[in-house]
Amino acid sequence: MMPHSSTSNRMLMLALAAIASYRVLPWFATGLQLQIVFNSLVFGVATMILVTWGPAAYYALRGRARAENQNIIAVYTVWSVVWLQRLYSITFVTLDRPDWLLNSALPAFMAYLFGMSGILFLAAPASIQHAPRSYYWRLAAATVFGALFGGVSYYFQMAGLDR
Repeated sequence: MMPHSSTSNRMLMLALAAIASYRVLPWFATGLQLQIVFNSLVFGVATMILVTWGPAAYYALRGRARAENQNIIAVYTVWSVVWLQRLYSITFVTLDRPDWLLNSALPAFMAYLFGMSGILFLAAPASIQHAPRSYYWRLAAATVFGALFGGVSYYFQMAGLDR
């Protein structure tokens, strides 16, 4: 159990206030304006993360496939995809939403990369030399639920293509 921390409570309250305040922003800006602002902010944050985590990711790639290395690579990969998504979105809006970008395979590739990053996160605890047996049971249950949710999602999306 974690010790009680007033700092963490303040951070939680600040995060909740920030989320709640977002409901006010559409009164002052359009959805497209908000998209431009937050695409730009997240692009900047993703760039900062890639620069600061880059050396650790490089070191982790050179090291053995230990859990902490896999997590570092997974974090770096996720934020690389976020950076790529924001670049795609900024380009999409800047070029006035061209069909060639709308129908591009790039968003599917980004989803694929997110999935591969997720696999690194899932595999990391199992790469510990003495991983708890309960983790394997949770991983098996998560696999069942993930396959179920993915299958249902796939079914409804494919059904929607016929319309």
